[in-house]
Amino acid sequence: MSDGVRDPDDSTRDELPGERLDRNWNELLQEMRVIQTGIQILFGFLLTVPFQPRFVQLTQSERVMFVILLALVALSTVINLAPILAHRLVFQQRRKAWLVALANRSAIIAIALLGLALVAGLGLVINLTFGEVPGYWAAGLLAVVILLAWLVAPLRMRRHRAEER
Repeated sequence: MSDGVRDPDDSTRDELPGERLDRNWNELLQEMRVIQTGIQILFGFLLTVPFQPRFVQLTQSERVMFVILLALVALSTVINLAPILAHRLVFQQRRKAWLVALANRSAIIAIALLGLALVAGLGLVINLTFGEVPGYWAAGLLAVVILLAWLVAPLRMRRHRAEER
């Protein structure tokens, strides 16, 4: 028998708590797959950069920025994959609620790290192409767009939905 759990669109779903956990887990896995593909392509590309002839011409600060960028992408990869390993380690131990909560937190952290990597990457490329000041401006503008699109807009929607209830 269903408990009539309400979904975010205010329609009643006919699902048991376990079914809801399964749906949430599957939704998170799909999102994490999309994120992971982009992260892996970016990471693979970044791993080749130090072997390019022009890399030796980078200044010390540009190399530091590159290493920070590489580290952010690596950390994003690790955090994004953490729920998958956790799932393997607690397989068949009835820990689905814990896994869904872990995957949710991991996805948020991985996306935040990816956002920082995007800001660092854009800043570095614009710095190398047009100079330091345009690089900082480009990085700053991208950071603002990411904050607005990824944080402010969803939190405003969340607050608005809470006020409607």
